[in-house]
Amino acid sequence: MIKFLSNKNKGTSLPELLIYVAILALILVTLINMILAIGKSYGRLKSSRAIEAVGEVALEQMTREIRKALAVNAASILNISPGKLILDTTEFSLIGEAIYERANGGAFLPLTASSTAITSLIFRELSNGRTKAVKVELTAQSGEGVAFRSEKFYTTITLRGSYQNQ
Repeated sequence: MIKFLSNKNKGTSLPELLIYVAILALILVTLINMILAIGKSYGRLKSSRAIEAVGEVALEQMTREIRKALAVNAASILNISPGKLILDTTEFSLIGEAIYERANGGAFLPLTASSTAITSLIFRELSNGRTKAVKVELTAQSGEGVAFRSEKFYTTITLRGSYQNQ
């Protein structure tokens, strides 16, 4: 005779189903938290890279021009922010949240990207009697919320023209 299978052993019971759902929920919560943490880290990294790039490019361009200069023009705005540095043929200014350079009286050209805000730019003139130097201090900000970053940059540049004429 043919035996019929009993329906007692087919499927899963309610307690088993609840355990499976609980395990799946734990795995999903862990994955979502990991994805959110990766997103926050990416935002912080993006902000830090933007600030570093802006600081490097702006300070490098200012360093090149300051080294070529013979003297700092008396019309420069020093020791306060926003500062303005006027050299022989070049001018650096903080206009809004960006650093601009003007060469030979032409148009102002931005040195910094729009993704980064420059909140402070200070120029200080230094002298030891024989040589002159300019200290540049700038503060850059980027990002929002948990990705917000702010960094200060400093450099001191000797005016080559000041010691070559001695």
